Amino acid sequence: MLYIAYCECENTATDRHNKAYDLLNQMLLAAGINGPVKKAPSGKPYIEDDKAFISLSHSGSAVCCALSCDEKIDLSFLPDIIIREDKKSHVGVDIEKIVPNRDMKKIADRFFTADEQEIAKTDITHFYRVYTRKESMAKATGRGIAELRRQPSTLARDGTYTYNINLPTGDYILSVSLL
Repeated sequence: MLYIAYCECENTATDRHNKAYDLLNQMLLAAGINGPVKKAPSGKPYIEDDKAFISLSHSGSAVCCALSCDEKIDLSFLPDIIIREDKKSHVGVDIEKIVPNRDMKKIADRFFTADEQEIAKTDITHFYRVYTRKESMAKATGRGIAELRRQPSTLARDGTYTYNINLPTGDYILSVSLL
């Protein structure tokens, strides 16, 4: 099962970090997972006994958390949740606030494959869809953003899902990848 929770918080780095881990801990408790959250050398958070795979992201005033596990869990107490029936697997999640004046060409040239660049240049929403898919794949593999250019195209990849999220503070794109 794949669970993605998201919410808004104060727009400071400390608040976003704390809110993301608070959200993650609520999800883990609901799943009956008490293991401590650790960080790999790459910075990817993980649960030591592999009972679940996790990923966190934040942008603007939004935070999100993805949890992939075998069990069906009740997360109805969370206000915003996406649930997909899927097998437990390594997961990466990315959320980005849509910022109209971002230098899309510079980022696309640096990180996107040729086919992704063609799609991304059509409009800002397409750019963010490609960008969040790339980041979510990088997080799922644990290799990080520096590896984005070396990854294959995300356009026709199974196991990557993208959602448009509208929150009071703006519009966001959220992507999650399962490996």
